[in-house]
Amino acid sequence: MIKNIYEPDNEDVLFWLAHNEKWPDSDWDLYVVNGKNDDLVFQLANDKACPEQEFFLHCLYYFMGEVYISNDMEKYRERIDNLFSKTVLLPSVVQWKEKAALLLAGKITFDSEFWLNYLFYQDIQRRNIEDLLYEPNPTEKLRQYALQLYTKGFSKKEIYEIFLNCTISTMEQTHRDNLEDVMDMITGWYVGKNIDFENEIKGL
Repeated sequence: MIKNIYEPDNEDVLFWLAHNEKWPDSDWDLYVVNGKNDDLVFQLANDKACPEQEFFLHCLYYFMGEVYISNDMEKYRERIDNLFSKTVLLPSVVQWKEKAALLLAGKITFDSEFWLNYLFYQDIQRRNIEDLLYEPNPTEKLRQYALQLYTKGFSKKEIYEIFLNCTISTMEQTHRDNLEDVMDMITGWYVGKNIDFENEIKGL
């Protein structure tokens, strides 16, 4: 059994992993990144065979979110350097490392929903986009939303995939048309209204 839910060590984390249990507490991600498990978290986030690989990747994002919120880089410097020095095996961890470096350098906007809720971020984005579809002038609202995502460090490909994941067969045709129009703007297929990300974000 887990000896201490609130201060888990490697043994506790591995016990949880082996028994395929639900989170023992709603703040399990916070407790796992307590500083005792960094090497293990990175190892499992890099292991595509790990059944909870996405959870441990989420923990890496959560940790960097906590670092940013603390506004005390020096406190976490040793842990950050340790994680950044490790060999990355999976593309998803490469993306984490690149985004984390940009965040710490102040080159992208901090989004607490993304960094602290990475595991659930696609669901959050789907709800946000679906809400915008019901707003007046939804195409322009969605266009601005795509630009906001770009300022937060998402690539054009990632933004397109976020929008693509929102298209469902039961969606009203008008909503689908609005969504697909913005997807065309993202990829450069909407003549006259394509999104020039690098230049347009300067006006935000």
